[in-house]
Amino acid sequence: MYDAPLISPENKDSSADTLASLPKVALAAKVAAGHSVSNAVKTVLDKLQADNVIYAELRLNPNDFADAHDASTSEALLSDVIAQATSALHSHDVDARIILSADTQAANVAEIADAAIAHDEVAGFALVGDNVVAHAGVLAKLQDNFVPFVIDGGFDDIEAGVKAGATRISAGVDIIDDFSATVEGISPGKLTSWIRDRHIAVEITPDEDIAAEEVDSLADHPLPLLQQLGFTCAVGESALTE
Repeated sequence: MYDAPLISPENKDSSADTLASLPKVALAAKVAAGHSVSNAVKTVLDKLQADNVIYAELRLNPNDFADAHDASTSEALLSDVIAQATSALHSHDVDARIILSADTQAANVAEIADAAIAHDEVAGFALVGDNVVAHAGVLAKLQDNFVPFVIDGGFDDIEAGVKAGATRISAGVDIIDDFSATVEGISPGKLTSWIRDRHIAVEITPDEDIAAEEVDSLADHPLPLLQQLGFTCAVGESALTE
């Protein structure tokens, strides 16, 4: 067992104002779709700055801005999206990086991944959705080019992503389905032990899990259990202050 901070709800006695004033890191801040990439990025950064975030990684899906360019898969669109996003980052006080994101059902997953490889301004790639295994070639190319990638999907998709070399996973509460309980305690399964022992970061957003009715309340969330079992966890930014 690992030493871990007491993060259970019953151990939280700080005021909301105290938590809000703490410096924070946001690893999965999503850039909302819009007509202007630069404005969309600035809007996210302004919100994060108001929440006292000092470092952020912004998930940006170029396809969300395709209508404004009328070229959803073009290299010109991808270069323009990255250029606008980078310009917005450089003009803001929050230290931030861009993570290009693609939905597994999109027709241009490979093109977006290639853009992440080709542009030094991009810090990584995120693959979101089901059937991650269908993009094994894309993930292999990212790994060959030393571009870190995040897998955001169901349990089977997380397994496929980890086998392909994911450096981070975005997981809901279903990750504990791999655990087993005995008289000696709770133990991770084969996959989750691999994730824990290699310190693959697990992104957790408790308020989203509660909103999706995956758990009834914060007190029921498995985040404290994951922390106590030694998982490397990153808590979603909105859950830190609300």
